[in-house]
Amino acid sequence: MKRLIAIAVLAFAALASAFAEKFIAIDTNFGNEYIENHGVHYVIDDRVNVRDEPNLSGSKLFQLNAGDKVTIIDFSWEWDFHYAEGYSAPWYKIESSKGTGYICGRYVSSKQVVGDIDNDGRDEIFACLCVNDWKGAPIAEYMGSFKNINENHVIIKNGIIKKVDLESLYSEPISEDAGYKIVEGNGLTPKVNFLVVKTGIGDGGGMWSKDKYFYFDRNGKLKFFEELNNSAYEMDSENKEEFIFNGKTVKHVRKYTEWKDMRELPTQTTVKNYSWDGENFTPAE
Repeated sequence: MKRLIAIAVLAFAALASAFAEKFIAIDTNFGNEYIENHGVHYVIDDRVNVRDEPNLSGSKLFQLNAGDKVTIIDFSWEWDFHYAEGYSAPWYKIESSKGTGYICGRYVSSKQVVGDIDNDGRDEIFACLCVNDWKGAPIAEYMGSFKNINENHVIIKNGIIKKVDLESLYSEPISEDAGYKIVEGNGLTPKVNFLVVKTGIGDGGGMWSKDKYFYFDRNGKLKFFEELNNSAYEMDSENKEEFIFNGKTVKHVRKYTEWKDMRELPTQTTVKNYSWDGENFTPAE
């Protein structure tokens, strides 16, 4: 009997969790002139209505589509949070190429990076939503307050939306504090650009960071290459990693240094080599 009760409790908890309200994180930095591209985001769906008031009662002014750039110019706690497609989202006042109005945050990227990810000479938009269990969590590059962002990863190219499942490529969850950047693999032949998922933390006593490198092969398939791990702890240890690209080869260089009794020990250097054929990175002997 006790076992049946325990199973029922667990089942109820799982059901409650599945139906718990999820909130889209809000951009609290849109008015901060010291942050690069402050308030700039991208529409991640098609035929999204922009209204003259921050609610569904507002008249429709115009529509925006996937990839359209918007700049957030205002947000208020007095405005309603709108429940749409499984998430409660804030309303933003935005500027766009079509004009000014109010848009539901469910259809605007939380985090994004723009660049030529697939190396075809044209920029794409990589974007995601940040989702939380409580209302009002802010968008931040390094803040462990988000979940489920992997299911909302998209790449927008020429107005076409493609969902991206990064987790399946390296068999672990995307960290909730993840940020994103694009790194050009200058020196590789043929050239490849990387989408990098970056995480890290630092305080007065040390820091660590992890950069996971993804790329598109010549057939347009997204693949995981490798990761760089860097850390430094005062008078304890330091780990430095880098990629060296040269033609059709890649060197993954790791330099590790320890301190013992306030004395720096000799640095240990290890190198992993890869060959690059334009589609795959293969470990080289």
